[in-house]
Amino acid sequence: MSDLLLIDDDQELCELLSSWLSQEGFQVRACHDGLSARKALSESSPDAVVLDVMLPGTDGITLAREL
Repeated sequence: MSDLLLIDDDQELCELLSSWLSQEGFQVRACHDGLSARKALSESSPDAVVLDVMLPGTDGITLAREL
């Protein structure tokens, strides 16, 4: 099973994507701001990240560079 991290401030979108991806066999974790995304990335290494560019706190471009 692949581990995915969704990083998007739109919580409804994250719930929808998490539901669909979970049904397809993915293990999904969602974060809604840059700070929680950094924490999640420090705790585990997902197989893939779906990252929004415009986030509160830290923008997605900065997070992508850090990755």
